[in-house]
Amino acid sequence: MDHSISLSPNKISKPSCNSFFLEGCIMQYDWGRSDADSFISQLLKKGSFPLQAFSGPIAELWMGDYPNMSSWIQMNGKRMLLQEAVSSDHHYFLGESLAQKRINRLPFLLKILDAERPLSLQAHPNQKLAKTLHQNSPENYPDSFSKPELAVSIKKTKLLAGFRSRDELRDSFSNIPELSQLCRCSKEEIHDPNQLPKAFSSLIYSNSEDVEKAVCSHIKNLGEENFSRKNWKEQGNLDSHLLPQDKCFFALIKHYGDKDPGVFCPYFLNYIELEPEDAIFLEPNCPHTCLEGTFLECSTASNNTVRGALTSKFRDTKVFLKMLNYKSIKPKKLRPILNLSPLFYKYETPLASFELQLFRDLPEEGLENSSLPRPVTFSFSSLGMPSILFVLSGTATIFFSQESTIKEGEANSKQEFPVQKKLSQGDAFFLPGGLDSTKAVETIRATKSFNDKEVLKVSLAISKDARVYRAIAQDPS
Repeated sequence: MDHSISLSPNKISKPSCNSFFLEGCIMQYDWGRSDADSFISQLLKKGSFPLQAFSGPIAELWMGDYPNMSSWIQMNGKRMLLQEAVSSDHHYFLGESLAQKRINRLPFLLKILDAERPLSLQAHPNQKLAKTLHQNSPENYPDSFSKPELAVSIKKTKLLAGFRSRDELRDSFSNIPELSQLCRCSKEEIHDPNQLPKAFSSLIYSNSEDVEKAVCSHIKNLGEENFSRKNWKEQGNLDSHLLPQDKCFFALIKHYGDKDPGVFCPYFLNYIELEPEDAIFLEPNCPHTCLEGTFLECSTASNNTVRGALTSKFRDTKVFLKMLNYKSIKPKKLRPILNLSPLFYKYETPLASFELQLFRDLPEEGLENSSLPRPVTFSFSSLGMPSILFVLSGTATIFFSQESTIKEGEANSKQEFPVQKKLSQGDAFFLPGGLDSTKAVETIRATKSFNDKEVLKVSLAISKDARVYRAIAQDPS
């Protein structure tokens, strides 16, 4: 997208409204989908912002104020970067709590990823390593903080993450002699936890000729001598006797060839399939790659990625191999948990910087919800924190009401002044953290006098088929 707009923050006037439709930033990478097939393209065509034509694959939609990839908002009749708006007034856009802690950017980043082909073999650094990498190589590591992330499946998503158990590794080494050759490690040795870092490092450092020979030998042993990168389009063309790891192996060869050592990583990492609304939390230093799928990702506002294989981008192999958590850990699948007060679904993670909430129709059983009106209305909590809403399906309406005490002679009375914003599928919406401390609700005040104390209430009504995600900052204290 065009990021050429330049507005001086000290010339930005105070916002005349209290919330903003958000226009995300499209990112194009070779592992994305073509415009005709792109989930992101089809989704945004239904939203409030027209999508311009793209000649290449569409891979990601970014929603946030990340530098150089910032979303856009409409403020005071002008289209401007959310990054510029936040810089103009931290107290309003981020809220008093974050502003007082000298936080000057949104602490989270919300994305949609649509992967037609596998991503790189990668990991994200912890806080200590992130600072070092940024200091030594800011061109490759633009941020000084870590990037733990929560991935929520939209369509079926296949990925590899975390090292397999010792028993599984030993089984692979027993059945695949090529692994012992490349890793210089026997099936007995790989069962020793101390040998895994050495074995995996030997694999990743293998030269292309040795990898090519090992790939050819392994394909023959699997009985797939007729495998062709050019002719093979679907995994269904492979024999049904193959294990999921074997099919992943062929999928990686299809896209990255037979000379990249990363094609053998399915025998080291856990194979995971996520159905819609399934999620996994990826901690720093966890090796992973997405094989294919469409998912929503919520992470800290960092773009630090250390790549070790399966990429044409910068590989930091030494750092990658040294940083990894070599413990046998399979990330657990997460499902949204119903929070009763206030009412919403959420994904529980150990993160303190953000929370991902989900608003959808309530279950027919397990709750006494028969008396709830349709569409279901949810009340928002934590108005002192900035958040981004994204309508994945259905429709939604945000209601703002400001309860104020009105003086009429000697008597006082309370009245509410409602405002509503209607959201369609594909719409993103930004709620500033300063909502609870402003009087920016769009109402006609007539000539009545208001007291200083006013209570702002924000609620969300959704259609029965709606799926609305909300990424919200958390108070770091």
